[in-house]
Amino acid sequence: MFYLRLLIVVVFVISFTAACAETNRATTDAPDSPVGTIEQLPEPTEVPRQPDVQEESDETTTPQPTAIDSASGPYFDCTVNAEENAVIAVTIDTLISGDFLLESGDEIAVFNPDGDICAGMEVWTGQNIVITAWGDDSQTDEIDGLVTGDPLHFRIWDDSLQTEYQVSDVNYEMGDGLFVKDGIYIVGALTIENQ
Repeated sequence: MFYLRLLIVVVFVISFTAACAETNRATTDAPDSPVGTIEQLPEPTEVPRQPDVQEESDETTTPQPTAIDSASGPYFDCTVNAEENAVIAVTIDTLISGDFLLESGDEIAVFNPDGDICAGMEVWTGQNIVITAWGDDSQTDEIDGLVTGDPLHFRIWDDSLQTEYQVSDVNYEMGDGLFVKDGIYIVGALTIENQ
């Protein structure tokens, strides 16, 4: 009985070994078969290295012009980043009196009632814009932004004509035009004073 089992195991091992040898022969005869083959990988190619900024030639390059001249900056110089603010939307549907048309590059700014503090501005892009109107900074002694209840006063800078216009009247689709923290205003129409 022991010898019979031993004989079965030996026959199994021989059969298994023969089957494995046959499989190996088949894979070497058929190189397209992925079973049991090891493909030789191509030699790595060197990728050209981009020069560092310091390694570039000594030739001087002319900087490309940008849409906004950063040297001159915007026309209106406004207070930013106080604790309180409100947002004012001026849309492509906002009506402006007379034949005045906003063009890309023009600026719309909001001022305090005395007109000496610019509390926010935005450059017109031909699309809807939102002006953030900043409140007074409580960390400073002077008034440097809008105070609750201040009426919003607007000015427009015509960039192509290099002219500032006062806005004498504003109609709102949303809001009453008096500054409050987190206020939301939508301007429906602006009347230009000195056009």
